[in-house]
Amino acid sequence: MPRSFLKSITVLATSLSFIPSALAAPAAGGYTLATDLSGPSFFEGFYEYTGEDPTNGLVAYQELRAMTTAKFTGLSSRGNPVVGVDDVNAAPNGRHAMRLTSKVTVQPGSLSIFDIHHMPVGCGTWPALWYLGSGQNWPAAGEFDIIEVVNSFPGSPTGYFSAQTMHTSPGCSVQNSTAFQGVLQHSDCNTDNAGLGCSIQASNNYTTGSTTFATAGAGFNANDGGVYVYEWLDSGMTVWMFPRSAIPSDIVAGKPNPQSWTQKPLAKFAGSDCDYTKAFQDMQLIINTDFCGSWAGKPEVWKSSGCAAKTETATCNDYVANNPTAFSSAFWEIASVKIYTSGSAKLGQGPDPNTPTKKRDMEVPRSARMAARGVSDDHSGCADETHLPVSWQRALNATYGGNSTNETIVSESQRRSTSLDLTERAALRTPIVRRSVAPDSGFVEKNTRSETSDASTREVVGWATLAAIGFVIAAIV
Repeated sequence: MPRSFLKSITVLATSLSFIPSALAAPAAGGYTLATDLSGPSFFEGFYEYTGEDPTNGLVAYQELRAMTTAKFTGLSSRGNPVVGVDDVNAAPNGRHAMRLTSKVTVQPGSLSIFDIHHMPVGCGTWPALWYLGSGQNWPAAGEFDIIEVVNSFPGSPTGYFSAQTMHTSPGCSVQNSTAFQGVLQHSDCNTDNAGLGCSIQASNNYTTGSTTFATAGAGFNANDGGVYVYEWLDSGMTVWMFPRSAIPSDIVAGKPNPQSWTQKPLAKFAGSDCDYTKAFQDMQLIINTDFCGSWAGKPEVWKSSGCAAKTETATCNDYVANNPTAFSSAFWEIASVKIYTSGSAKLGQGPDPNTPTKKRDMEVPRSARMAARGVSDDHSGCADETHLPVSWQRALNATYGGNSTNETIVSESQRRSTSLDLTERAALRTPIVRRSVAPDSGFVEKNTRSETSDASTREVVGWATLAAIGFVIAAIV
């Protein structure tokens, strides 16, 4: 076996590092692929937040190592990254889940494409996917919510649609128009001190031609999900959602050209009363699964969503803590996150949310948003009956660092998420979650998680042995 081959295997097995695709050819619409997060390397593009939940959810955020070892996170049988939760154990102190924050930041002139097959559902769940500005106190650097839904289940009265929302400092307002399918709730993006912001509520079903599709929750999953697209330009921000049967061919070909799409977007934020290059700064992607907390766990929300009647349980916390198997469907299956850039736009390096000096919002602002939705600060019915921790109150007034290229702070989380050990990589390659959707019922999930087979165990050992041999030969050479 050539030595060069062994060296390449060693590098592959020990450093599937996250590298932006800077040399990709420009797409027809002027976009160039900057990074592609998919497969085992998906997780290397994210920091793993392991602190307390700022929205008082009944959740305990975990490291990737713990979640892959327990087989709650890894790859699906079709090779897609799965970000799951603990659906085996009772969780009186918080159900184990993950909150991922991207290592890169985006700027105006970027296009983010999310190929999502499944999002977390079930009474008590609160999944969200959003971009959060870095380098300044919230909301000075802005925030843009792409997906957020609570307490979704088949037949849910409220859990089949999401909303897209901008949260900014004063001085940013958007115009209403017929250029999108949703309904504008507020035009001032600093409504209630940015707690509500300017939000476009998606209709219950997203129209594509003569067919309608759910935009979130159980209905979205029953259709094998779809593709969300977020575009940030100097002139505004736009979100599309394409069901599997209507994904534009240029997206499939890796050459997205929004100008060629005839589908009316879910949401479009535009108008001359906002400077989109200043209201938002160096935004990081966050993918999160929360439980109960200041929104899903609010007594009136628990009741109005239909979950109180469906579960026959008085509170969200009681249900989440004591019914682990109810959360076998509380997982993200994301085939890829692809970020494209155009013109002079480029990706930056985002701060690690676990670094004490980078606590930024984390998210005091999210609590502000809950208050704006009518949620009182006593967090009645939530895991923590106290007010915001002192550390978060301090964070609100702190000046957080930006994206300085001279910054040398490297946290334990950053080292951990950048360099997974060999066993973890092998575990990620082994399909650990097999799901099935029953077309007749619309949405049926079967938890068929099994122990690692002898064959996959041999694969782990084989990779480890091969890498070890590679190390030795490389050292000799």
